Amino acid sequence: MSFPILSFFTGGGFLDLGFNQAGFRTCWTNENNPAFVRGYNFGMSSWLSSMDKTRRVEIAISNSSSICDLSASQVIAEAFSSLAPSLYGVIGGPPCPDFSNGGTHAGGEGVNGRLTTVFVDMLCTLNPPFFVIENVPGLCRFHKHREFFKKKIFQLEKIGYFVDYK
Repeated sequence: MSFPILSFFTGGGFLDLGFNQAGFRTCWTNENNPAFVRGYNFGMSSWLSSMDKTRRVEIAISNSSSICDLSASQVIAEAFSSLAPSLYGVIGGPPCPDFSNGGTHAGGEGVNGRLTTVFVDMLCTLNPPFFVIENVPGLCRFHKHREFFKKKIFQLEKIGYFVDYK
């Protein structure tokens, strides 16, 4: 049995690939950047087609709206057609330039940094049995971002999650 995964900030689908190869099943994807949407659609379709030489497999991003414009109930309806199953996960890598050395260091107030807050809020509303957030080490290592990071951890722990960020 493979457990369903909802994927936010899907990008090229590399986090999804890892989960799929570990036995999970990505059942819903969300990516807002048109270049990443095209890359995902082409790359994942090509990869899946290479696995099944008998037919061309077409796959596409499920939803290309900004996460800021999505509600948890809309995501659940699109992914599962009704109620969420008792066991599913959420994965995602919110854009990280606002926390990285190569970025602006604008932190949680930056355009991209705010998306981390939106993602954590979405997690708290969806309340999946498990989740994985991929980001950059600067989010927890840099003193200037550490308070923001601790607030997000506290927000998740407050609703009952055990958070490991190693």
